[in-house]
Amino acid sequence: MERHVIPDPENRMILLKTLSSIGPLSDTQLLIFVTDLSLMNYFSLHLNLSELEQQGLIEQFRHPFAMLYRITSSGRYMIENFSKIIPQSRQKLLEKNFASYRDMFRSQQLMPVSESVLPDGTTCIRLQLLEKDLLVLDMHIKVNHHLSCLETRWQNTAAEIYGLISDTLTEGFLGNDEKASFPETVSLTKSVRGEWTLYMADPPDDPDFSIIISLADEALCRHWARRWADTCSALREAVVSLLHHALDTSPVPSD
Repeated sequence: MERHVIPDPENRMILLKTLSSIGPLSDTQLLIFVTDLSLMNYFSLHLNLSELEQQGLIEQFRHPFAMLYRITSSGRYMIENFSKIIPQSRQKLLEKNFASYRDMFRSQQLMPVSESVLPDGTTCIRLQLLEKDLLVLDMHIKVNHHLSCLETRWQNTAAEIYGLISDTLTEGFLGNDEKASFPETVSLTKSVRGEWTLYMADPPDDPDFSIIISLADEALCRHWARRWADTCSALREAVVSLLHHALDTSPVPSD
């Protein structure tokens, strides 16, 4: 017989097991997981998350994707010693779904997307690419129409778009670029981690297209900076085209 009231200790153990098995997750990702599997509702989730955090069994940390929850060493101790309070039927349900949700949530964290409608009616989309907690690419593009399934479009094309940007801007690089001044659309800074962060925008005042990208080589950054003005328009068109066709089942026709 299905139970109508699930004890809070069982719900808290489910959350600990989820964070232990899938890895750090945002509250939204946790909500998707527990509601998809009919494990608990919004209010039960957040009440139990708050309780787990107060007990020191989970903690939050800042990630470029969002604030994420992760299990602590005390939380792992609880899982190792008390996970049997989760009924076998729910244990099997969890184990059956961990892998697929782990892949989906990992993709979301490494390839975040967002969009906002601007006062003039255009849409600004933000596409990011991360490696662990390091922001590799942060791109803003204004488009005239809303793109459905933006998250899927970006996940399908992120590697290709990053390769397109890299190949286009690296063309002609010899490794000996002089430290000439940059145009106003470009800036270069060195992070505390040692990599270089290049900001490129077009046009400079109210960009329709901008890229923040991290590179290890200063000379390459400077070469990209000088290539930007001549290539940004074509790059923007190519990126938008790839996103538009990202859900096509047939190849994009060539001109």
